Amino acid sequence: MKTRIDPGSRGYLGALNVRATEGDVLSLPRATSGVIVQQQDGAFFLLDTEGGEVFRVNETAARIFELCQSGTSLDGAVQSLAKGLGALDQEPEIRADVQRTVEQFQELGLCEPSPSL
Repeated sequence: MKTRIDPGSRGYLGALNVRATEGDVLSLPRATSGVIVQQQDGAFFLLDTEGGEVFRVNETAARIFELCQSGTSLDGAVQSLAKGLGALDQEPEIRADVQRTVEQFQELGLCEPSPSL
């Protein structure tokens, strides 16, 4: 196992290097091809089937990665996670955590770089 993406104190992590103008819908960056999510014995892993690397992540980071795979917008991801965590009143914090997690994914090559807008 190469790297552990840890949950932080709130149980979820997460940053997008993208700027949006008013009215733009900001999408999460796409997951890199060949990277899949696996769950085993209650643990979650991101497996780079092409590079051979394995990254242990928490459940929320795995969910964020799945949202990257599906092409979800940043707002949609935040709403989905807030609802799933029962934390609708914490959307600003969740947004920041999603952004940090995605930035980590990008640094590790698990998500494509964000285009400059």
